[in-house]
Amino acid sequence: DINQEINPINFYGETKAEAERSIKEILFKNNQALIIRTSWVVSEFGNNFVLKVLNLLQEKKILNVVCDQIGTPTSTHSLASACWKVITEHSSKDSNLLKRNPILHWSDSGVASWYDVAITVQEIAKELKILKKSTIINPVLSKDFKTIAKRPHFSVLNCLNSYEMLNLTPIYWRKSLKSILYNYNNP
Repeated sequence: DINQEINPINFYGETKAEAERSIKEILFKNNQALIIRTSWVVSEFGNNFVLKVLNLLQEKKILNVVCDQIGTPTSTHSLASACWKVITEHSSKDSNLLKRNPILHWSDSGVASWYDVAITVQEIAKELKILKKSTIINPVLSKDFKTIAKRPHFSVLNCLNSYEMLNLTPIYWRKSLKSILYNYNNP
């Protein structure tokens, strides 16, 4: 939503907010840009939470995972589909989408904690025979899990308008996660 208040709580968030402000100031006035906000991006490639957890589950007997940070995992595949839809159908300066709402939110559907995601990674990885053993996964509070950057406790995006405007059906995050792990296991 274009009117959604930006409230960064760390340096990374500040840089994203500054980039968004610059895009609005320079490109919005001539309908030359569209912003897609997303969160918790995961994939079978690269450096992301799902692959980190999968590696830790293979190495450790006990894993502590934050349970009080809530968001929605977003598959790179579904995010790419949304971006492609914008490019192919709404990239014209005259696009109604650009005029109506030049800021979209996109994530898969549903909500989860990082703990929920870790539990689900283990369940699906065992089902797909990526993992042969179980690891004890303990929920921990953010305050007891030391990280350099402060993280938001609730980062769920309201994507309903985006789903409707792009005419795309959202994929539930657990289904996306299963697809990611299947692709990881079957390159």
